Amino acid sequence: MLEQANRLPTPHRPIVWSRSRAHTALSKPLNLLAGRIMTIVGIAVVAWQGRVLVGERGAEGPLPGAAEFPGGKCRPGESPRDAALRECREETGLAVEAVERLGVVRHDYAHAAVELHFWRCVPVAPAGEAAPPFRWILPRDLPSLPFPPANAGIVAQLAAE
Repeated sequence: MLEQANRLPTPHRPIVWSRSRAHTALSKPLNLLAGRIMTIVGIAVVAWQGRVLVGERGAEGPLPGAAEFPGGKCRPGESPRDAALRECREETGLAVEAVERLGVVRHDYAHAAVELHFWRCVPVAPAGEAAPPFRWILPRDLPSLPFPPANAGIVAQLAAE
């Protein structure tokens, strides 16, 4: 099983897993950030007719009320690109295709260490209204929204285009 680098977890000593033992036990490499296993996330930055699709996180869960692009955690064996496409359809009702990888960002939040894979996407068919809480906005308006810190670089890039 996985070997703990620290003896017992305490409020002041988090659990840190040995990368080499975890690699052997799980038969695949682990992505670690600040000694924590990272959650891999695929994010769809959907652009259509000069606008970008943006939603708002609910009051429950991490980062309540923050602005967000459609996306979510990768399922076992799923690529970040495929996760972005699947999550976009599930969250917004829009089928999209990925046209370009915008970047990868690693960030250590209090609730989780994440590796975010941002994909520029376009709707497969002409896009209409997306399911709430998603809406179409102008890219220049992105910086005025309360995006989480890990999105800052992508938001600035999109606003400058």
